Amino acid sequence: MFAIAYRMLGSAADAEDVVQDAYLRYLAVPETEVESPKALLGTIVTRLCLNLLGSARRRRETYVGSC
Repeated sequence: MFAIAYRMLGSAADAEDVVQDAYLRYLAVPETEVESPKALLGTIVTRLCLNLLGSARRRRETYVGSC
């Protein structure tokens, strides 16, 4: 999970945050509804990364202009 998040985000700190959030969301899903934990965790991590990359917070932190 960390590898996916790190490759998508390029930041170890952001990747760790996403992995922790993904695990908490995974724990909220009843075990009887999960056919493949690996697939579910991968999907959760990917979607959280895409949300983070597209969020306004992420855009504000990356300043493109001159100093």
